[in-house]
Amino acid sequence: MVFAHHRSGSNFFGDVLEAHPAVACLNEPLTMHTSVFLPRDLVRWSADEYSGDILHPELAGMSTAVDFLESLAGYTSQPGRGFKETLGFEKLGWLDRVFPGRRVILYVRDPRAVINSVLSRPYMLKKWGYRTTIARYQHLYGAEIPFRLEYETPLDQLISSWQVRWYEAQRYVAESRQRPGALPVTLLRFEDLMADPEAALRRVMRSIGSDVHPDQLRFVEQSHSGPSRGGDYSTVRDPQKVLNAWRTRLAADDIDRISRRLRREMEVLGYE
Repeated sequence: MVFAHHRSGSNFFGDVLEAHPAVACLNEPLTMHTSVFLPRDLVRWSADEYSGDILHPELAGMSTAVDFLESLAGYTSQPGRGFKETLGFEKLGWLDRVFPGRRVILYVRDPRAVINSVLSRPYMLKKWGYRTTIARYQHLYGAEIPFRLEYETPLDQLISSWQVRWYEAQRYVAESRQRPGALPVTLLRFEDLMADPEAALRRVMRSIGSDVHPDQLRFVEQSHSGPSRGGDYSTVRDPQKVLNAWRTRLAADDIDRISRRLRREMEVLGYE
């Protein structure tokens, strides 16, 4: 199970995984094939709330969604099958119960690049409802989180969105370490996949019990050499533009604000 913030290059990563002939990585099945998760984005579901019959109390009366999740669990129980999502960080403990034995991969990208990418597509602010989602999260969990959430401007909404999802991912990692038999979480940076795809893929593929296939490296090479196309779901990009566009497109004050608010997270992840 791959989890990434919106505009983190997760479509590219999913396609790289699927370039392996023995791997299938479904694209955002929770978001695209149910009406359950987007309206409940950043509302925590814990492992203790898992129910064997309806999966979760909030799914009571939603037999279609329950049937879909059970079908997805059956499909992904086979070797080499998984999915990637851009939400669900706060539900990872519960998802572990729905999809037992699945490896979790956290796929991250420099938050300055993520924020720049969303700001260049203003309609995405409405699509993902950052203001409403962050305000709700602040109301539900603000008393316990160790940082201040702001959401008055699009920039602040995106900073808070990135920060909250990373925080929830780290909560899951800490909790999973306390559970006997829990599988270790794999962390992959988008930038590392771009810089040294073979080394990055070797680590990821090893974590899911496989090896890097030549077709995966060939896919990455072709995506780097092909023409850049900038749609919402593009996987063909010029590496330098992808890695460095934020440096020229974001205002200096915005870069400074992001760096100040996310200083600790960026230091941990090696973003200077």
